[in-house]
Amino acid sequence: MNTALRQMRVLIRYEFSDALRTRRVILVMILFSATLLASFHFSIRLLHRMENQLAEMMELPASEVAGATTEALWQSERFRNIVERMTGDRDVVRELMDISPIALMFGGLSFFFTPLLVLLTCAPRISSEVSDGSARYALVRTSRLNWVLSKLAGQALLIMLALVLCAVGAWIMAWFQTVGGRSFSTGMDMLTFSLKAWVKGFAFLGLALGVSQCMRSPNLATAVSFVAWIGLAVLYNLSESRVGEGMARLWDLGLLLTPGGHQADLWRTNPVWLIPSVLYMLGLGFLYFFIGFIRFRRKDL
Repeated sequence: MNTALRQMRVLIRYEFSDALRTRRVILVMILFSATLLASFHFSIRLLHRMENQLAEMMELPASEVAGATTEALWQSERFRNIVERMTGDRDVVRELMDISPIALMFGGLSFFFTPLLVLLTCAPRISSEVSDGSARYALVRTSRLNWVLSKLAGQALLIMLALVLCAVGAWIMAWFQTVGGRSFSTGMDMLTFSLKAWVKGFAFLGLALGVSQCMRSPNLATAVSFVAWIGLAVLYNLSESRVGEGMARLWDLGLLLTPGGHQADLWRTNPVWLIPSVLYMLGLGFLYFFIGFIRFRRKDL
């Protein structure tokens, strides 16, 4: 047991360091970070413009940085009551409105872009080593299960590093460009959202590496991963629109087996809703991953 754990630690450390040396991975991470932070910067500028237009309509002085009007509105009890009446869910509104709107903005962007980072970075990871024959040298020293699990763990650490660095970069940006960004709580909210985005990304990591175990071509693995991602999105939307009573309850399976069916509760702060969502996302990642392993364990390398 100790030998197996030591072997796994070595494999995970190698996978993480080897991925950081890969030109493709570095390029994707840079593009991901630049796109996410550029989108965040654009969102701040758009918010600032909207606030100044609102101030002009009310004949009030324009603010020099974004977030002043939004923060005041966010804390308004009357505004909260309006949102509660519009959504019909008091608990969710109260939870979200206790979070800085700047942090919520970062959370939405990180949730949107993370699957793209995961699929582009991780989908070719196993298939590329199978196609060039390097996997055979590693599998002389360890089992196939240990080898693919080290890929999963190493890539998960890499994605987490990218998201945490983006959260830090976004907080620094918000510190200088917004009112709400100048607080420790906003930074912690952004860090929390980066970890929640990682949880969502883990489901797609399992999908990407599950597909990668079934393919020999890295490019084909990437393409099939994106097709599978679209397929899961279609299944989720169909299931959400058609679920109901009687036989229509079978569409609940579509919600259960897709990341979209559990994403909404990742926005929650109440552990009663948040923890099951996290566990489902992690479970889906392992499910997709081991479906691929069923094929990989019998594959002729």
